[in-house]
Order: sequence, then structure tokens, then C-alpha cells
Amino acid sequence: MFIADSMREWLEQLEKEGEVIRIKEEVDKNWEISSAARQIFAWPEEERPVLIYDNVKGFDIPVVVAAYANRRRFGKAFGATIEEIWPKFKKAIAEPIEPKVVETGPCKENIMIGDEVDLFKFPVPIWSPDKDAGPYLTAPLVITKDPETGIQNVGTYRCHIQEKNRIGINIHRERHGGFHITKWEELNEPMDIAICLGSEPTVPIASVGPVPYGTDEVAVCGALKGRAVEVVKGETVDLMIPATTEIVIEGKIYPKSVVSEAPFGEFTGYMGGNRLSPRVDVTAITFRNKPIFHSFLSQRPPSESSMIRKAVNEPIMLEKLRAIGIPGIVDLSMSEASGSWFHGTVSIKKMYPGHAREVMTACWGVGSTFFRRITIVDDEINVRDPFEVEWAVATRCRPDKDIVIIPEHITTILDPVMTQDMQRDMPGGITAKYGIDATKSHEYNQIALPDEKYLKMAKEKFEKYGIKRLNQENFK
Repeated sequence: MFIADSMREWLEQLEKEGEVIRIKEEVDKNWEISSAARQIFAWPEEERPVLIYDNVKGFDIPVVVAAYANRRRFGKAFGATIEEIWPKFKKAIAEPIEPKVVETGPCKENIMIGDEVDLFKFPVPIWSPDKDAGPYLTAPLVITKDPETGIQNVGTYRCHIQEKNRIGINIHRERHGGFHITKWEELNEPMDIAICLGSEPTVPIASVGPVPYGTDEVAVCGALKGRAVEVVKGETVDLMIPATTEIVIEGKIYPKSVVSEAPFGEFTGYMGGNRLSPRVDVTAITFRNKPIFHSFLSQRPPSESSMIRKAVNEPIMLEKLRAIGIPGIVDLSMSEASGSWFHGTVSIKKMYPGHAREVMTACWGVGSTFFRRITIVDDEINVRDPFEVEWAVATRCRPDKDIVIIPEHITTILDPVMTQDMQRDMPGGITAKYGIDATKSHEYNQIALPDEKYLKMAKEKFEKYGIKRLNQENFK
């Protein structure tokens, strides 16, 4: 399977395969890019195309959105089927391939340094028009370095473009990039930072993946693609950057230097409050000839970010749950409607009294800030079918004995059930969590459906039946 060495190579391949829609109509970056892209996320996941806006008003740089809008394409970026995403990712973490240093690369075809720097020369969209604090980078691949070990990290932290050479970056201190900020502050030295937009397609995947602290994500990318990623040294920072990156923003974060950042449309589906975030003073911008500007669509689910979280977090949570040693765990799904965060469903082959509750509490242990609600269903229920899950809850859950509430449990600081004051003032998120036992508590009558063998035989004859979906256009 083809695995690209650059974002543009990958887009070219996807276009050949019919996965890309190019929008030639002029669009306004301040409202139209996000508003148009939002429409395709009402479609079934597998039908969502890549969108390339070729004609952004006031710019000659195209904007790409929804490159990772379904799990099939997410896996295709590194030659994996949906089922192979986590096994291949885990193998790449265990067997990284160190990057190859080269003298120069396409990312240095154009260089702005010092007074030449101007972030406003790039079509940075506004994602929640009239609500966001300003234009935001939503797919920044942020490279920083541990001052003790010299090992680099790549993470995705949103960036608020505030001035032509200043960015507010939302790096939380508990994230790997936040560890680096703390260490550089302890040395009372500025931290070098490189913000990459449009690196080769394995880099965005590794940047949002569960790579352990102390492992270079770019080395994991090498393992994902089966060969070393070529990297070049920054112009003004002591960092190694993927050589085919479309746009690279270099800068420094000085000790205790913060700026007011947000509001921004969060993955929870609500506008987040204003906060103080680290300030990036931009020292250089390098970019390819005719660069491509890459973005993720976030905000209210379903979105590109909720899909990416689903693709990455589901198999990880399932593996962690099974590793505890509880028997009978069949499958796990994280609801995209909950941002692939707050709601989960687990199917089990129920084996003993208390089995469902044991699985609930295990989920809250391995999931930490995840899973405000956990629903446990029997093994014949498809956890990926919301209709089946709701039917199980409706017919198998007796509220007075099958709903469990756990008070004062950990959650993400962005959890919208916390008030704005709590989100601003508390060091971490606190909420109640609850579990729903929708497994059968006694012997039920048989399911009122034809047996599977009859359903299968009928499905095989559908073409002969001539049954088709109604064309909704006929009813307008």
C-alpha cells in the first residue's frame, strides 16, 4: 500500500482514488470554510471526503480540511485497515525508527526571519464565526524538546494567532509539551518551539496518539511508514523538523510568559472560557513553494477531532480493560456524540453476579478523565449501533437497581457540566459518574426476530428482490 512522504503526495493519491472534493468557488476564511466543512459531518463517517478550498478570498494558498474524517482514511495514511490501526500503532511505538537528518528540505524553500515574519500572510480560518477569539491553528504539530534528555516531543495544541509574530498556545501542564515548559522554566531559559502545518501524514497521527513520554513521535512515524522520516534543523531553533512540512512556524516561549487566549469552540460542543496560556514569540516562518494549509475541524461533534479520538482511544481503552484480567469483555465503543470522551459502552459475556459492575469500575480506573457514563450490555448487542444499545437499556435496565452513581470523580477540566468558574479556578476537573447495567438480570423470552440464518439468506437475495432505498428528492 502507498504510504506518502509528504502531505501533498498523500492528497494527490487520495484525489486519484476519488476521496477529494476541490472547492473552486471563492470562500471567506472567517466563516465559510468552517461552515461549509461542517455540512459533510452530517454524512455517514465512511462517506466524508477530504475538502480542499482552492480559492480562499485574499490568499493564493489552499486550505485542507477533513483529511482524517473517517477511520478508514486515518488507517490508510500508514497502510492499516480499521482493525489494524492499534496493532500497527502499538508495534511502531515498540520498534521506532530514528529520523534521518538531511541538510535541507522542501520546508525551507521560502524563509521569513525577524521583521519579515507575518502570520497574517496565511489563511488561518475562524472556526466559530463571531464567537472565537480570532483565527486558530487547529492541526498544529508542535515540536518541543526535553532539556535534560534532548528527546523531542510532537503534540497537537491549538494556537490562537494574535499578532503577526505572536501566538497564544493552549498547552496544559499535564501534557508532554507542558512537561517541557516546566523544565525550561526551572532552568530559567526560553524554550524553542516549532509549529508544523501539513507534515507527512503519519506525523499528525503520531502527534495525537498515545506515545509514551520520552519516545520521539517522529521515530514512531518512521516505524508506521516503514522507513525513516527525513528531518532538517530549524533556522532559529535547535529542533529537528520533518523536511517535507508545508509550513513551519519557529519561535520561543520565555519563562512565565503568558497571554490571554480563547474563547474557542471546544471539542465538547461548547465555547470555552478565556484563560492564560503560554505565549509564543515567533522568530521565523519557513514554507514550501505553493504551500498547503492543513487544519482539523473540531467544535461540536461529529467532527474530525472526535473521529480521531474515537479511532485512537477505543482500541487503547479496550486493551487496557482486557489487561486487568476481567473475563468476558467482548467490545468497547466510545460515543462520537460525546466527543469520543464522556460516554462509553462495553459488551460482555456475563458470567457471574456483579460482573457488569466490576467492568464499570474498571473502566473508570483505566479511563481516568473519560467515561462520565458507562453502559454495560450483553454480548449479542452491537456496541456501535446506538439503536441496539438504547433498546438494551430500555428493556433490561431497572433504574432502582441497575444505575450506579459515583460522586466526586475525576474528569477533564473542559467538562461542560462544570461551571465556568470551576473550569477557571480549579486545578482539575471533578464530576459525578454513572454506570448503567443493561445486561439481562434474568431469563428473557426469545428475541422477536427471524433467526440470523433467515436474515442472511434474505440479504443475499436483495438484488433479486429489487428492493431499493427511496429517493428523497421525489418527496420534496
